[in-house]
Amino acid sequence: MFSLYSLICLAILVLSRSFAFFMRYVLAAPWSPFVPDSYQPLDGVSCPNTEWLRASTVTPGGANTTCTFSGVHHLAWSVPMYQPTYMTPSVFIHCFVMFAPFMVTPGIQAKLFGIFLFLTGPFMSGLITDNLNEQASIWCFFSIAQITLMFCGVLAMQMSGSKAAGGGPPKVKGSRSRTRSASPSASPKATKVA
Repeated sequence: MFSLYSLICLAILVLSRSFAFFMRYVLAAPWSPFVPDSYQPLDGVSCPNTEWLRASTVTPGGANTTCTFSGVHHLAWSVPMYQPTYMTPSVFIHCFVMFAPFMVTPGIQAKLFGIFLFLTGPFMSGLITDNLNEQASIWCFFSIAQITLMFCGVLAMQMSGSKAAGGGPPKVKGSRSRTRSASPSASPKATKVA
């Protein structure tokens, strides 16, 4: 399915994404000694929040406080984050690293798992609430069922011996290949391929 090299590359990609995204918090947290002079807390009144989890002046606790508060349907999280720039990724980096591997993995099952994960995660949480700080925690709540159902799906594929999950083409029993004879003295009947 995948070589060890490609799995190591994927792991490095995911870890570097995680580090880059976590640094947005380190560059904005009031306790951090790394907060640059260019950091501006998000003013939620004049500039509405467009990212999941990001704290602003209108979220409970303010723009400089990590806070969990009650949303309409579930908990909501508010985290101070450095503004996205060319060097600091927006929340989209999570979306890309979460769903792109499903789309490039061989086999239709991987793509179906990715679509299932997207529809029952960020898409459904966006339908439930408009609060961007609450959507992430709703998806986190759904993830328990998502992981269970996807694990059962993978287990069912393994038990049925499905090769379509990236294990190569299925083998057909009773098939054998016929080759043409390379001998110049071979009869015309021997060179025909059935």
